[in-house]
Amino acid sequence: MAVIRAAVAEGQFGDPASEKFLVRALIDRRNSIGRRYLPAINPIVDPALDASSVLTFGNAAVQAGFAAPPESYKATWSGFENATGQSNPLGETTVSGERMQAPAQLPSSPGAYVKVEMSATSSTQPDWARPVVVYFRRQPAGWQLVGLERMP
Repeated sequence: MAVIRAAVAEGQFGDPASEKFLVRALIDRRNSIGRRYLPAINPIVDPALDASSVLTFGNAAVQAGFAAPPESYKATWSGFENATGQSNPLGETTVSGERMQAPAQLPSSPGAYVKVEMSATSSTQPDWARPVVVYFRRQPAGWQLVGLERMP
């Protein structure tokens, strides 16, 4: 809300009542759009894979208060050959929170890629079962996010 208030203030309306009305209208519109569209897609955001192979992420719909947390999150892990697009399964992990350990057989050599298909199980949000696909590339100091595919 602070960003919206600051943007409206930059407009220098000179009328506090008009500014207050515009702020409220923009916030209501943002919330209406968020309630309608965030739960309608897999809302997994900000995936990161650290050097110890722990995957963390967020759920934009839950963070915004537009949906309840899902019962669980699932990740299907694959080694990925960037030149050919071929992948080889490495395993699956399922957790109830937004943090999970990758399978032990994750590649460790710099330049290696992994593909992670991330989904959520929710009795109230069936669209969350459609996975978001993220790609990471191994760097000398850890993993770097290099791609994210979100299909509607």
